[in-house]
Amino acid sequence: MKLYRYFTEEDIKEYGIKDGKIYDEKSRIQSFAYINEDDVLPDPFILDSFKIYEVDLFGEKYFPDEYSSKIYANKLQILNEVNYEKFCNKIFNECTQEQLQVIKLKTDEILNKAITSEYNNCRAAVAIVGRDCDLDKLVYDKSEFVQSMVLSHKRPQDIKTLINNSNTKKEILLKIAEFDLDDECFEMLLKRNYNAVIRKLFNRDSQRVLDFYKKENNNFLSNEIIQSIIVNLTDQNIVYELRKKDDSETKLLLLKTIRSCADAMILIVDEDENVRKLAFEILQDPENVIEYREMIKKILIRE
Repeated sequence: MKLYRYFTEEDIKEYGIKDGKIYDEKSRIQSFAYINEDDVLPDPFILDSFKIYEVDLFGEKYFPDEYSSKIYANKLQILNEVNYEKFCNKIFNECTQEQLQVIKLKTDEILNKAITSEYNNCRAAVAIVGRDCDLDKLVYDKSEFVQSMVLSHKRPQDIKTLINNSNTKKEILLKIAEFDLDDECFEMLLKRNYNAVIRKLFNRDSQRVLDFYKKENNNFLSNEIIQSIIVNLTDQNIVYELRKKDDSETKLLLLKTIRSCADAMILIVDEDENVRKLAFEILQDPENVIEYREMIKKILIRE
C-alpha cells in the first residue's frame, strides 16, 4: 500500500524534508499520510510551491475514523517525490487532476485544454503559470478567483483592463488599490466611485486622492465622498499629515469634517485667515467648550 504526503516549500525548508529522512514522535512534524491520492492535496490548492512525496509509516497505525483515508503512526519516513504524470493519472476527481497537471506538468497541450475548463480552480492554475497568451484571455474571465490570479503577475495591461471593465467586482478593485499605480490607473480607479476603494487609496496616499478631487470638483470642500472618508479616519498619522499640509483647502476640509478641538487648537494660529476663523468657530462651539477648557488646563499645568 502506497502512502502520500503533501508539503509546502515552507514546510520543506522548516523541517528539512528530503528523501530518506525519518521523523519520530519527538519531531515537530506529525506522522501521518494518505492512502487515497484524491485526499492528499488541500482544497483549493493553486500555487506550485509544494511537493508530494511517497512516504512510509512505522509503529502502531490508526485511522481517526472509519471514513478517513488519513492514517497516523509513530514514525514517518520520506521516500521520494512522486512522478506527477503517474500520480495525476491515479486521481479520480477531475478538477483536482486537471489542476495538478497544469501546476506540475505545464505542457502546452495541458494548458491549452485547461484554459477552457469548467472549473474555476483549473483556469486559475493556468493563470498562475502565466503564459501571456493565457493571461490575455483570462483577464476577462467571469471568476474573481481567476482574475485575482491574473493580477498576481501585475501586468499593466491587465490592471487597466480590469479597472475599465464595468463588470469588475469591488473585491478585485480593492486588490488593485494595493498596487503601486501610475497616475492614469490611480485616477481611473478613483473614478469607479467605490467608497471602500477610495478609502484604501486615501490611506495609502491621501495627497494624490485630494489632488484628484480638487481637479475634478470645483466644490471640493463639499465633496461627500471625501468628507465620509475623513470623518471615519482611524489612523491618527494621516490626520497629523493633513494638518501639516501647506494647502489651506485640505486643512479647511479637515476642520469642517471632523470638527476636532485638538485640530482647531493647532490650526487657530494658521497663516490662512479662513482656517483660523473656522478653528476659532469650532473652539467656541458649545459642544466643544468643556473639552477646550480641559485642554487649556492641561497646557497650563504642564507649564
